[in-house]
Amino acid sequence: MTPAAALGVVGAYAAANWVAHHLWAPPGGRAGYVLAVPVLVGIVLPAWVLARRAPGLLGLARRDAVAVPAALVAGVLILGLLARGAPGAEPARLTFLEQPVPMGDLAGMAAVARASSVPILADEGIFTAQDVLAHAREGAARIVSVKLLKAGGFTGALRAVHAAESVHLPLHLTGKVAESSIATAALVHLAVAVRELEYGLGVTNHYLSADVVAEPLRGVGGHVRPPEGPGLGVEVDEARVARLRTPG
Repeated sequence: MTPAAALGVVGAYAAANWVAHHLWAPPGGRAGYVLAVPVLVGIVLPAWVLARRAPGLLGLARRDAVAVPAALVAGVLILGLLARGAPGAEPARLTFLEQPVPMGDLAGMAAVARASSVPILADEGIFTAQDVLAHAREGAARIVSVKLLKAGGFTGALRAVHAAESVHLPLHLTGKVAESSIATAALVHLAVAVRELEYGLGVTNHYLSADVVAEPLRGVGGHVRPPEGPGLGVEVDEARVARLRTPG
């Protein structure tokens, strides 16, 4: 997707009263995409920028004895200026930069965090409460993202949430891309159990062309309410499941 196309998509979300946009920068992507799209998107909505493995564009730079992609360091510094008041750049309104180096590279994450005025969010590297504490100990993130699927369910996710709270790391909760309203309902129920959700909730069922519940969850004015029915509060539509079933 080009920057102009991305702006069109985000404009549609803004018209529907969404309050932020989570932007993916493709693996191996161009630095121009990583930098230009947030500037365009930020004119309409605050941008959550995901640069997962997108860097590696211009070779490696040594920074604090850690190999960090030079394009990423430059990009982070530029994004930092855009997000923190460089003249004429205020529209970027970047909220965070997500997982800029591969999971497990805490030293690399810490190096980028030191170079960036945009908060760095850890996502792929967060599965357990121990992962949260390790990122805090190494200074590898200023925000952590918790996913139910990666945490193994409610118990593991709440343990990760409590670990983040214990070390004063702000939280972001999100689903995997294009989850159904079943998983989204679970995520929303988790969200209302969190003491403070400073960086919001990312739901993804709206990406689906067809959901599998009778009444798919919908955000209104940038917010989604937990369904009030029994269990997760959603009713599976067996006819829809049958239509979507594939031979196997």
